[in-house]
Amino acid sequence: MSSEREISRQKIAGIAKSMMDGSVRPLLGVRGALRFLQDLQREIDPQIYNLFRAVESETDGLPIGPERAYWATEPLQKKDEIADKYEAQVRDKLMNAAKKLYLQFSTQNSSQV
Repeated sequence: MSSEREISRQKIAGIAKSMMDGSVRPLLGVRGALRFLQDLQREIDPQIYNLFRAVESETDGLPIGPERAYWATEPLQKKDEIADKYEAQVRDKLMNAAKKLYLQFSTQNSSQV
């Protein structure tokens, strides 16, 4: 049976891969990964954790996930512009962090199988 930490490692690797391959928007990937990163703070680079926390804090008011379904079109478009602009500013840092997390946790996952 997998431990919570193992599950968190697998989830982080999956989210990081999705961020890198473009199937998950980086800002949304940050939100998804952060709860699992909290479980593994001692195993990850503090700069990555702090980056993800900062990005989540900057975007917590932006409808980038399932909450989009409850927004009217015009306000949603305005928020999308804000999200797109911010994402462009942090994209390279997020992609580098996702790559590091994927390499760290996908390697651990395959060695534990």
